[in-house]
Amino acid sequence: MRDIGHNYQRHLHVTAIDVDPRAIHMAYVQLSLLHIPAHLMVGNALSGEIQDHWFTPAHILGGWTARLTLRQRREPVAETAQRATTVTAATSPSQGAVSPSHEPRASQRSMPRQLSLF
Repeated sequence: MRDIGHNYQRHLHVTAIDVDPRAIHMAYVQLSLLHIPAHLMVGNALSGEIQDHWFTPAHILGGWTARLTLRQRREPVAETAQRATTVTAATSPSQGAVSPSHEPRASQRSMPRQLSLF
């Protein structure tokens, strides 16, 4: 994104889920150091079971929860899925396609908290 003139710190949002907490911890550290907004979850992507959520400082400081909520209200889910499919198909593997982000359900939403390693 940087090579084509896009500021990835302002225009990219990462949503990641993994069953291994260590993978989420490593992603959290890397994305935080690069100041990339991200919502990271420990859980099972296949069953939809989520055990914990973490938000990078860039996510919190950039107001990404509100931005993503507003975007979801403007775009129906089918339209978002269609665009994600189009972007994924149009992006070559070397460019690294980014999947659309998903906010937690209202019952899961709470004040973002930081990662506690110890």
